Order: sequence, then C-alpha cells, then structure tokens
Amino acid sequence: MDTEPKQSIESIPAFDAFRNLLVENIGYFPTFHYDRNGLAGHRMRIFRTPPAADIRYSERALVRYICLADIITLAVSQNRAELLTSGLCLLAGGELLRHNKFAGLAFIASAFRDHNFVQLGPRQVIDTAIRAAHKQVAWRAVVNLLFPLAHEIGHLPESQKLCPAAIHSDAIYETYSINFEQVRGFTGNFDYRASLLNAESPLNLPTLRQEVASDFFAVAAMTHLPTRCASSDEVYPLDEIVAGILTFPLVMGAESMALKWGAGKLELQDITLAMHCRYSVIIDSIRASIKAQFRGRQDVAEVCRVIDSAVDHNVSQFDSWHLVVWDAFLDYFRLCQRFAQHSIDDILQMLRESRADARRSLAIASHLEMLADDVHGYSIDPDNHKELHEFSLKMKTFDTIVLRGRNALLLN
Repeated sequence: MDTEPKQSIESIPAFDAFRNLLVENIGYFPTFHYDRNGLAGHRMRIFRTPPAADIRYSERALVRYICLADIITLAVSQNRAELLTSGLCLLAGGELLRHNKFAGLAFIASAFRDHNFVQLGPRQVIDTAIRAAHKQVAWRAVVNLLFPLAHEIGHLPESQKLCPAAIHSDAIYETYSINFEQVRGFTGNFDYRASLLNAESPLNLPTLRQEVASDFFAVAAMTHLPTRCASSDEVYPLDEIVAGILTFPLVMGAESMALKWGAGKLELQDITLAMHCRYSVIIDSIRASIKAQFRGRQDVAEVCRVIDSAVDHNVSQFDSWHLVVWDAFLDYFRLCQRFAQHSIDDILQMLRESRADARRSLAIASHLEMLADDVHGYSIDPDNHKELHEFSLKMKTFDTIVLRGRNALLLN
C-alpha cells in the first residue's frame, strides 16, 4: 500500500501534544495509516486485550473534508450559495463517474457552468493543508487536519465513555425537538420521530448518540490542544479554534448531501436536522470544554464571560452561514431531481454547450484527466476509465476558432 503523502500529519508541530493528550485520556494512541484504497471512508479495528486500535485513515475522506471546508468558507464569505452548489456537483460528479459516466458528466458540466474550478489531486490537497498547519499561527489549519482524526478516535469505547451522561439519557430527545423548531422554516413539517428508528437515517437514535459522543471527544481534544502547545504568555486562539470546530457539522451535512445524489425530500430533511442537532451539541461542548481549563483562576467568572461572548460571536456568524448552506442544499436537491429525468442526449447537449466557452471546456478537460488518472483506490469500470480520457480529449479538440472581442470560442 502506498501509505504516506510527501508530508505526514505527524510532522505538524501540534501533533506530539495531540498524541500525548489522547494517551492521557484513553490510555493509548491508536496506530493509523493513510488508506488510498476504497471509498467507504475511515476504517478501524479495535483490540480488547490489551486495549488498542488500528485506524485506516481514508485519504480521500480527508481530502473531501478539506475541499468542502474550503468551498463552504468561500461560499459563505461571498454570500453565494451557488458556489457551494457547484462544489457539491463537483464532488458528486467525481464519485458518479466511477460507475455511471453520464450521470457523472451531468454533474461535472453543471459544476463548471458558472465557475472554472482547478482541483488539486488528493496528495497535493493534503500536502497543502499540512504546510498551512506548519505555520506559527495556523490553528484553523490544525483543526481542519486533526478534528476529523480526533472524531474517528472518538468512536473508540474508551472515548465514548468520556462524553456527558446527558448524551446517553432521554435529554437527547430535547435536542431533536429544539433543533426541529430551528430548521422547520427550511425543511417544512415532517415526522422526524420515524427516522429515529431508521438505521439508514442520520437521525437514527443510536447513530446520532455515537456521533455526538465522538464530536464531544474531538471538541475536547481540539480545545485543550492550544494550552498544551502554548507558552505561558501566548493568547488562547479562541476564535480560530471555535470557527474550525463549527465548520465540522456543516461539512458533514454537505458531504451527506453530495454523496446521496438520488436523495428524496425526506433525506434532505433528515440530513439538515441531523446537521443542526450535532451543531447545537458541539456549541455546548465548546463552551464547557474551554471553561473547564480555567476553573482554578481567581478571575474565572470574567474569563467565562469572555469565552461566552467570543463563542456567541462565532455562533451568530455560523447561524448566518447556515442560510447559505440551506440554499445550496435546496438548489442541489433540485438539480438532482432534474438530472434524474435527463436523457443521454440531454447530458451530451450540456457538454456541447460547455464547449462553446474555451476556458470552461479546458477546465472540464483538465478535471476529467485528473479523475481518470486518480484510480488507485477506486473500483472503476475499465470502459469508463478509457472514456474519461476520450471525453477529456474531445473537450480539448476543436475544428474552428472564432474570435469575439477578447474571448475565443472554440467550436467543432
């Protein structure tokens, strides 16, 4: 197995403190390796005697996380839901092209309709993120890399035991009801209680309990990490830590949407409510975990007031982010419904229209080449692999060049 990028997560300055922190709390640090094989996400083997775990850390799942976090940040900073919609189409198209080339091409063509993306290969994405985390003040980058890993470790039995008792009590039902009121204006009324018993739903009660407990563990790890790394005179990077953590449930919701391209209205409603349930518990976890580190101080009341004020400020920003994310979810859902009705001729016509713009055509060609060459961990049909290269070549081959002002239109 080709396991390591040019730089490893273990090389970032905060990693040793991260490892030691987890050993202190669960008794050991799992062994983990980058996994380029398969699309199932991160995998874990747990050993009972002695307690240990081996994590196969999916390179592509990490890349999806980093890319979605970046596109969400860009979309909300510009208040442009269509950017996130295009990002979801790009992710869905890349996955679908592995086994359904026409459906995949429809999403790729839609992604490039208004934007010319340049997507790095998986190794380049991870290497770029690791370089960012090496910078002296780069806690947002550190959280982007380590929070997903901490969340996976949070699924271990020793980690699950550390979560607040309320997560495993009937109090969690109140989390559902409170957040349902928050999202009902977007989702409309629906019987979310039926989904609590559906093992395939993100609202499934045992599933949500475990995910929320893992979220709590990861929040505790990330919020304690700066204290372990900082000198006594350094200011706690509260805004960067909080913003990095609050991005996590948005990315998980966006990924669920993109990877369920045939989802119906109920799936959209379930994903949105589950995202908000996790988001609300994460907010409470952030407050409790940061405050716990300052209990012994004489000015603890003032410190807690500052913490609450800073968290409230970040939460108010992220609440507005949700409006952009909701709009993107709805646009993406409508696209999925429309593409399900498309014929092969309709999809080919979308590609022909894309070729009328030279930059867009070449950008699509470059993206298809990247997907065709990145087949290490994918079960891709040989015909699809060959045709991806052929489609890419066609997007770059033209018979006529028409100059219109400063633009070049390349036509068959």
